[in-house]
Amino acid sequence: MKPPKTKFGTAIRNERLKRFMSQRDVARKTEISAPTVNRMETEEFTPHPAQVASLAKCFEGDLLKWLKLALPNDFPVWQRAFRSDEKEK
Repeated sequence: MKPPKTKFGTAIRNERLKRFMSQRDVARKTEISAPTVNRMETEEFTPHPAQVASLAKCFEGDLLKWLKLALPNDFPVWQRAFRSDEKEK
């Protein structure tokens, strides 16, 4: 397994190891395949926002924090979208 290249990959790996989880454990809990979890950790592709949301839920973390790590270029759009959703509630 290659080491993570960015903060997002490092965050996934750190959260996973902190919880003594394997990539397969994360895959089972998030319904994301183990190879995809590995590819996210090693930053071999950009995850879909739904995958980021599954990881945030798995690690009981703040979704916006995870989106900012995973999709820094698109983060302002997602941030506005979530703020709009919160106002409507």
